[in-house]
Amino acid sequence: MKESVIEPSERERSQAPYAWVVVRDGYILRHVGSIIPVLYKDLPDGAPPATRLYLFLDDPAEIMDVSEENPEILKSMRDIYRKESADFPPPYSVGTDKWKEIITY
Repeated sequence: MKESVIEPSERERSQAPYAWVVVRDGYILRHVGSIIPVLYKDLPDGAPPATRLYLFLDDPAEIMDVSEENPEILKSMRDIYRKESADFPPPYSVGTDKWKEIITY
């Protein structure tokens, strides 16, 4: 059997949104930056930045955002991100627009 490897296109790779996650006590807080239109087939209109909280042991596919039911967990995990990312340097070889979008969340 021949093995196939599907590589993202150079365009997709260079225009993909930046993202970050915080994992704590069975929760994942995931932030994904802006997605430009037509980059992904399932999001032809693109998407604005989004932050979602998932209970990953019950929802490993990350389908149900539980942010509204857990505002205190959301806040504590955002605070962790802000504290830990305060001194992160920007990526070396790319522009800073996407970086500023996620670092100033």
